[in-house]
Amino acid sequence: MERKAIPFVITKHLATIRNRIGMTLELNIVEWSGYAGKLDLRQWRETEEGRKIPCRGFTLTDGELARLITAAQFHLAGKE
Repeated sequence: MERKAIPFVITKHLATIRNRIGMTLELNIVEWSGYAGKLDLRQWRETEEGRKIPCRGFTLTDGELARLITAAQFHLAGKE
C-alpha cells in the first residue's frame, strides 16, 4: 500500500545533527499539513533532484522540549 504524502514546510533549519550519504538527521521548525510550526527532530532522505523526503522522527511542543532538555541535562550530569 502506498502512503499518502503529508504536506510540510520547513520554516526554519536549526541544526544538522548527523550527515550521512543521502541521509541527514535535522532539527527544524516544520509546519505539517498547514498547522503551526513545531520543533521537529527527524531523518531526511534527499533525492537526486535535491528534494527532502521525511523519514522517522518526532515533533515537540515548547513544553515537551523544555522537559526533554531538563532530562538530558540530568543525564549528562550523571544525576539520573
